[in-house]
Amino acid sequence: MNKLFRTVPFVTALLATSALSILPSVSMAEGSAQFGLTQRLVDNQASLAPTGTGDPVYGIDANSASQFVDIVTSGEVINISLCGAINDDDIAVQIFNPSGTQVYTNSATSGNVLCTDPMTGPLTNPFRYTTATTGAHRIVLQNTSRSAYGDSYFERWDISVTADTGTNPNPAVAAGRLYGYSWNMNAPTFAETASTDANLYALVPGGRPNTNYIWQLDLTNMAGRGYNIIANAVGVNTPNSGFSTPLTGNSAVYKYPVYLGVPAVANPQPSLSPVITGARFIDNANEDNGISPGFTPGVQDSGNFEFTSDVAGTYALFVDVNQNNIFGDPGDVFLLGLATVGANTVPWNGRDPNDNILPVDTYNARVSVRLGEYHFVANDIETSGGGVDNGLTIFQSDLAGALSNTLIYWDDVTILGAGAGGTSNRPLGETSGTAAGRHTWGNFTTTGFGNERLIDTYVYGLSTIASVAVAITADDTNTLIGADGSISSTPYILRNGSVSVSVTDADLNTSPTVVEQIVVSLLNDATGETETVTLTETGVNTGVFSGTLPTTFGTTAGSSNSGNMIAQEGDTITATYEDYQTSTGSQQTRTSVTTVAFDTDGDNVFDPVDLDDDNDGIPDTTEPAGDLDGDGLVNSRDIDADGDGIPDNIEAQPEGNFRAPLGTDTDGDGLDDRYDATNGGVAISITNTDGTGLPDYVDTDADDDGVLDAIEGHDANLNGIADRTPANADTDGDGLDDAYDTVVAPASGNAIGSNADLQNADGDSNRDWRDTNDDNDTLSTFNEDTNNNGNRADDDDDGDLRPNYLESSTADADGDGTSDQADPNDADPCIPSAFGTGCTTDTDGDGTPDSVEGPTADSDGDGTPDYLESSITDTDGDGVNDQADPANNDPCIPSAFGNGCTTDTDGDGTPDSVEGPTADDDGDGTPNYLESSIADTDGDGTNDQADPANTDPCIPSAFGNGCTT
Repeated sequence: MNKLFRTVPFVTALLATSALSILPSVSMAEGSAQFGLTQRLVDNQASLAPTGTGDPVYGIDANSASQFVDIVTSGEVINISLCGAINDDDIAVQIFNPSGTQVYTNSATSGNVLCTDPMTGPLTNPFRYTTATTGAHRIVLQNTSRSAYGDSYFERWDISVTADTGTNPNPAVAAGRLYGYSWNMNAPTFAETASTDANLYALVPGGRPNTNYIWQLDLTNMAGRGYNIIANAVGVNTPNSGFSTPLTGNSAVYKYPVYLGVPAVANPQPSLSPVITGARFIDNANEDNGISPGFTPGVQDSGNFEFTSDVAGTYALFVDVNQNNIFGDPGDVFLLGLATVGANTVPWNGRDPNDNILPVDTYNARVSVRLGEYHFVANDIETSGGGVDNGLTIFQSDLAGALSNTLIYWDDVTILGAGAGGTSNRPLGETSGTAAGRHTWGNFTTTGFGNERLIDTYVYGLSTIASVAVAITADDTNTLIGADGSISSTPYILRNGSVSVSVTDADLNTSPTVVEQIVVSLLNDATGETETVTLTETGVNTGVFSGTLPTTFGTTAGSSNSGNMIAQEGDTITATYEDYQTSTGSQQTRTSVTTVAFDTDGDNVFDPVDLDDDNDGIPDTTEPAGDLDGDGLVNSRDIDADGDGIPDNIEAQPEGNFRAPLGTDTDGDGLDDRYDATNGGVAISITNTDGTGLPDYVDTDADDDGVLDAIEGHDANLNGIADRTPANADTDGDGLDDAYDTVVAPASGNAIGSNADLQNADGDSNRDWRDTNDDNDTLSTFNEDTNNNGNRADDDDDGDLRPNYLESSTADADGDGTSDQADPNDADPCIPSAFGTGCTTDTDGDGTPDSVEGPTADSDGDGTPDYLESSITDTDGDGVNDQADPANNDPCIPSAFGNGCTTDTDGDGTPDSVEGPTADDDGDGTPNYLESSIADTDGDGTNDQADPANTDPCIPSAFGNGCTT
């Protein structure tokens, strides 16, 4: 075991401190309790320059030998509790503010906490410093009694933050304030009893502004005795970055801070993946993508991978040496390094990881830019786990400390060799939350697998991949001629549809026996979201590659490289493929654009190429721009553009010449054959009834009569009130309100599927919504607003709930002599009067209608009109019908001769009605009722009624009494 290893410093700016809200007033202590009581912290001097022969050196600068504390509120107190190798060791502390100025120093002749303290209760005697500024404070810890690595350490150590000097720190609380760039540790042995299960947190820039990744390093039974812990972006320094290596001849550098708790200053993680453009491989003569390292020395022996990145992160370059379409498996070229914003150049000499020149051939390669990459390089740590699948792993943490699984990678085979006993899970990695995702090695002995080795374990966040082609050639030919490639993608997709992408390029068919894959990038030009799609060869040796990318509706960018593009109608998605070898020897960027579009009418012709988006028979170029009815659909996508419940197809066509759609589109241009001149149809002659402004289908009052079409088209009962109230809902999204819609789009007949009554009150050639005089009288509808309130429905002269504008003032539908407008019932001649012409009402039931008898005729002058006195009834039985009888209850009126009359004018006991008006028994010219049948005026023995000469006793006989003849 050789512990002589020096951590090379990586010069980098400290992470910017994010704006934080004020934290709760609690103690925030971190140290031995978090790392483990057996893990002794090497002091500053021993980290930099230990005095013992063979002592390891873990730091050569201030950062790698110090600790740091984040102060987020001025006035917070830094508390430091220390115990050296023994209780009586002298201790000393220095604190430097963020500007590098020493602001505090203190020392003691013994520890201010016992070396056997369990670190479970409050620490009551720390060094305390009240800060004057926010930011990272550097802390130098010294065991001044000792100087060798083997004993210049602290058995107990805690660095804490409290709100004030009156609060004692609680060492069990890991508040994410304490970090180091190199945790330099000294455990007592290699045994499991001296191992650590610490959870540490690397804070890595997220690449995007104000973003971070937080990675939790979950150590399990990690035993290394003397070791240090750092975090960086690439692992071991080039050329072996990404691999586990021997310690000899290799080194690793610190780059990122490692916290003992979730960092309080962390920012959220990024949501947008890197964007790679211009990825290619070019020889060092800048001619083509081929190099010839095995041909003329010094001529095109190497080249450069070139790409442009929109973020800083890491790059990973893979060359599929064995041409099995698996990138990064054993034997493949794997180059790892730091990517910068803008142009990046990575040299490559045509050799594999073991420095062998690749055979002459064309190879597919990958360029990947990754965010938040974190490598934990275990420096001479003999054991991790020490069993089976029980070693360290790495989780992703959010700001609250909630953990999530991630893919974790390591390769202990490529450089160390398969015989060394290590494992590799590249290129696919393993999930950190599984047994296979735990990097396990060693056996708790001084010769464990990690001894004298740098064992790399790494993770990364969002990434983007681009395909590149490289060629190893047999000579130094200047230009590589290839086949012209092409890319195509689905021209249009619906919301939530999938983009199908296809690339054809014979140059990519590098193996005739393997189904290969390439990667293309897709960019939402509107939001900037990028996705990469892996295209798979359609068969061995075809050179045709295809794949799909699903989309989900949304109005803002989603997380890049999530495998799903967020897009909405109008967004364009550009698929890009770099054709590295063309027929001219140049590199070409091939693109294809997919538009997310509506197919409003469901005719399988997308709106951008559909002449009639809503299939209403009116070409989109004819329909006015905008959304007249404000329903969220522009007029060209709205089958009822003015929202009156009458479909545009009907409103656009003239009265008496309606032509329904055929439902066929022979040439597939989106315009129904009925109206497509190309297919023998005749275009709609757009109707504008009022001759001003907009045509009927975008005019809410087509006839300009003051009554809206939404009423005039839906008033079957002619009461001036619309029969239907809009639902303010449009379930099928065709623009026709549900209250009127009878066909669910895009079914056949949708363009005219309305329940609009389209009534015609006066039965003329124009239905009401196009009729300026709905009742065809002498007044136009516009002028039938008697009360001048703009509401013609409340002007109703006859109170029949049918407004004046719908009832003619000149027509008499029932012929009763009263105009419809004044007649409460236009179908009943007896209303408003029984005397109306044609009314059959017969009040007195004599068979003669009142309308004939009239309202005033009084035949008998008794004050009761004839229509109330029957001409066939004789109430008093006097033989005179009531209509002619001035006294229907007096049989003596109008004549004493009426039946039943008891008048006896001559007083002879026989009523006149019996004697009759004309009977004259004695023929003397005086009727019987005037001559008594019992009186004998002349005393001649003959009664007057029988005596022709009532005063002459000699008549009728000379023998009459008193006759003197």
